[in-house]
Amino acid sequence: MTARYYARSASNKTDDWPWWFVADKQRGGLNVTAEVCKLLEIPTKPGATLCSREDAESLTEEANKL
Repeated sequence: MTARYYARSASNKTDDWPWWFVADKQRGGLNVTAEVCKLLEIPTKPGATLCSREDAESLTEEANKL
């Protein structure tokens, strides 16, 4: 089984970018950071859909365990 969620840079041109998000393969790479936080019961502020690379990778790892 392949992982559903993956961390992705918010820049289409480089991975060396400060803003990242959690993407969903089943939804064509759509930014699902807020949905994943809700799924993992992590409180967020409305509209908060970007994070650091490390946070996106951590969220992805935890979401793929479910």
